[in-house]
Amino acid sequence: MTPIPRTPETATAAGESPTAAASRYQQLRAHLAELKLHAAAEALPAVLDRASAEGLSLTVALERLLAVEVDASTARRLAGRLRFACLPTPATLDDFDVDAAAGIDRNLINELGTCRYLASATNILLVGPPGTGKTHLSVGLARAAAHAGYRTYFTTAADLAARCQPRRDRGSLGHHHAVLCRPHPVGDR
Repeated sequence: MTPIPRTPETATAAGESPTAAASRYQQLRAHLAELKLHAAAEALPAVLDRASAEGLSLTVALERLLAVEVDASTARRLAGRLRFACLPTPATLDDFDVDAAAGIDRNLINELGTCRYLASATNILLVGPPGTGKTHLSVGLARAAAHAGYRTYFTTAADLAARCQPRRDRGSLGHHHAVLCRPHPVGDR
């Protein structure tokens, strides 16, 4: 059985003319656009086609349409958190070679990757000579936190001091501090 494509003309309800169905379809797309549900508006034809082909209820079809928008919104928020983080490399905790780094406890790295330390506001201090993976671990932890829904910001001590000194001189250090220290949990946390 070949499914019939769901177009405004074939999407008629019982007794509804093709013109009325086309109008209702365009009205639905306009509502989605007005609500800025762009991913849902783009997915609408495919969701309607699939619902028609599979004989899905309106509730199931609506859930699928909204799931597309939720996924797109989640991806946009993550992209925004990663942009704000200013991470200098694409490093992740999975990429870190624990075996090559002397004195690094794999279980500790795995535990830090869960981001549970953020709930108790526990500080992490990475100390060591150059080339031991401090930046890689810092970036990996920041990336893991961003994926967990937290807002992060990567900087060096020298860069932070260079940014703060002029603001302190202008009397605007408090605003800069407030921007960097906004509540970290983002989204559904």
